[in-house]
Amino acid sequence: KQFAKYVYYLCTGENLEAEDKINEAEFYVGEYSKQAIYLVYKQDYETLARLALNLTLAEKIKEQQPGKKRIVYAPSCFLDEEYLTDNQFEYVGIPYNLFQRR
Repeated sequence: KQFAKYVYYLCTGENLEAEDKINEAEFYVGEYSKQAIYLVYKQDYETLARLALNLTLAEKIKEQQPGKKRIVYAPSCFLDEEYLTDNQFEYVGIPYNLFQRR
């Protein structure tokens, strides 16, 4: 949750007030204005190395957040710019190699 709060701050410049809304299983961090913020992240290096914003996850997020811009922080993205733009997604890369294997 600490990393999710940090990502929220990076994205908005404000502290996350509704920490109880963070849903790690759904990668959901919170909302700001008309934006939904997601963090595709697990604290396990091997899992993290395989995580990505892909079509399955994007479609699920679209269902959860209709009509909003969706900002997704993830180690990688398997969607093209056209899909991202057409579906109001903004992908922000997080370098998984920053996290050491434990």
